[in-house]
Amino acid sequence: MGKKKNIDKMSNKERIKSLMLNAPIDRVPFIPYFLSYFAVINGISIYDFFTKPDLAFKAGLTTMKKYPWASIRPAYDWADHGAWEFGGKIEWPIHKGNLQHWRKVPFPGRTIFTIGDDMDLKETGDFLGEKYILAGNISTTTIQTGTKEDVIEEVKRCLSQAKDRSGGFILMPACEWPPLAPSENLEAVREALMEYGFY
Repeated sequence: MGKKKNIDKMSNKERIKSLMLNAPIDRVPFIPYFLSYFAVINGISIYDFFTKPDLAFKAGLTTMKKYPWASIRPAYDWADHGAWEFGGKIEWPIHKGNLQHWRKVPFPGRTIFTIGDDMDLKETGDFLGEKYILAGNISTTTIQTGTKEDVIEEVKRCLSQAKDRSGGFILMPACEWPPLAPSENLEAVREALMEYGFY
């Protein structure tokens, strides 16, 4: 007898809405955080993507249809280290050294915290507690340079650390999906998610 195949019982919209309401969901949502990757897979130059919003929007819509298993929406963004963009300087503390300050900020409940792969999902999730949703943190280095098997193991790591946390979890890359990542590694995320991401 063959192994039972996991099948989505919710749409991406239903899944995210239920997660935000802290209601049961069928599986862990995946938000790939595509930006430049939208351009690459749609044959648009990265320059045109960031300077022609109409092309960026069309690329997002096309990609949504191509990957219905992922929570994708058209996106248009720019770099996010404001001081650098305006000629200033940034000093980087130990990343998790900032955690203690998060408690002082009155974030609304069900706020989504995305973290890089330099932070531990379980430790950060425990710190945040069940009031907030945690998202992360597939290594973008692994996505860019790893084999399909490496990516599957990385997704399994993320799911094993955070899938069952009471506040909820969204699988995401540690930062923007690398624009030159091989398509096989996106497929690896899908395979691992469908195998290990269901509740």
